[in-house]
Amino acid sequence: MLGNGSLLATFSAHGHVERVWCPHPDRELDLTPFDLDVVLDGEWIWTQEYVGSAQILRTSGRSGERAVLIEDVVHDTQPALMRRTTFPDGQVKTVSVPLAVDEPFGDVLERRKRVDAARIADAAPALRQRAAELYERSLLVFDALADRETGAVIAAPELDPGRIHSGGYGFVWARDLSFLVLAFLASRRDELARRALLWLPRAQEPEGLWAQRHWTDGTVAPSWCAHQIDETGSVLFAYEAAWRELADEALDDALWPSVRRAADFLVATVDERGLPCATADLWEEREGRHAYTAAAVVAGLNAASSFAARHEPALQDVYADAAARVREAIDRFFWSDDEGRYLRTLGDPTVDASLLGLAWPFAAVDARDERMRATVAAVERKLGRPGGGILRYEGDTYAGGNPWVLAALWVGLWHRQVGDAAGHGRAIEYARRVATPLGLLAEQVTESGQPAWVLPLAWSHAMYVLAARPELSLMRSTERVTPSPVRIPN
Repeated sequence: MLGNGSLLATFSAHGHVERVWCPHPDRELDLTPFDLDVVLDGEWIWTQEYVGSAQILRTSGRSGERAVLIEDVVHDTQPALMRRTTFPDGQVKTVSVPLAVDEPFGDVLERRKRVDAARIADAAPALRQRAAELYERSLLVFDALADRETGAVIAAPELDPGRIHSGGYGFVWARDLSFLVLAFLASRRDELARRALLWLPRAQEPEGLWAQRHWTDGTVAPSWCAHQIDETGSVLFAYEAAWRELADEALDDALWPSVRRAADFLVATVDERGLPCATADLWEEREGRHAYTAAAVVAGLNAASSFAARHEPALQDVYADAAARVREAIDRFFWSDDEGRYLRTLGDPTVDASLLGLAWPFAAVDARDERMRATVAAVERKLGRPGGGILRYEGDTYAGGNPWVLAALWVGLWHRQVGDAAGHGRAIEYARRVATPLGLLAEQVTESGQPAWVLPLAWSHAMYVLAARPELSLMRSTERVTPSPVRIPN
């Protein structure tokens, strides 16, 4: 995959250009008019690599004594994919799509190296040196999947445009984008964070919630559920994380109207027992009242309470009290004495990795409490696979029901939360082990570590970046009810 925010391209292992999206990462370009294919006779052995930490792809082929070299680069500022092919007879062919770029290929290549190197240098380094290579590639994945014009970031390059095997991936989920914002903040990609945060109010519904998913222009995309309330809570959590990290008053002011609409919506979903209303679960597969959703609502309302302390103090206690009611309801309704752990959904004892969200990042329960420890132990025991993978939940069959990379990293983030460096380290090493040779993280991998479905998945890379960097200020806080310091006017 290569991209620059206005053009996104994906390639096969032997250099075939599979798809190009331009000028937005969710708008596919018809490649029919362009001569991009490299046609060769005979059997060829292919190898592929990125050139350093840059958006440059080199594909080499060999057939006996014959060799071919394909070099692909996306222009650093223009929506153009440039390809240079050196054939076995020494002939060199250069093509640029969809724009004809009037610059020497070598100049574009060298500038791309400098631009990407500067972006990585501006980001905070990986926590561990061994994590650096995958960490740096993750930063470039973010750049490729982000829409330079709108600030949105798609979940993955679309691989199922006919939606035969899935609902499609080339869209923006508010939840995924919230985790990406956390990763942007952790890696000091502040400009990516600001642009994504300012996109979110544009996609917000008048009632205050976020629909399931969107196009990069903020309009609602095709969906299969009315709402996923966890997304709305996650957005508020990301908003507050941004204030804690950036202390950007102009950004905070711009987000407050969105916060108030979302918080008022969440308060209205909480019933007399303190439970949020029925909604689609994290995995978008079942309707009900879910522990993960409740945790996201707690975190979102506590974030709104902190915002209110800065902007409209009369609402501070309204949101904090609602959060406290939901927090209390989690222990009252989702804890099961019979199972000895939390339940993922009222009436459903299936062990589910989403239960990790009770502790990280939302801290709706004490991560060190015996109840949470028992729940994590059940996740590791029931969902753990040989080699360190973690399934989403018991009986998962989606796209083969393989381990999810982000689930293993999620377990590792909980281990760090409770001070277990070894558990955290195992998750980092697992992600490095299952990354492709190009340094891309899939949604799912086989037990032997091979990509089994979407590649790359932005959320997987976000979880890796969050695991490779120290915790954000908001996650280090153990009491979400306490608001962040009130801004004092000059």
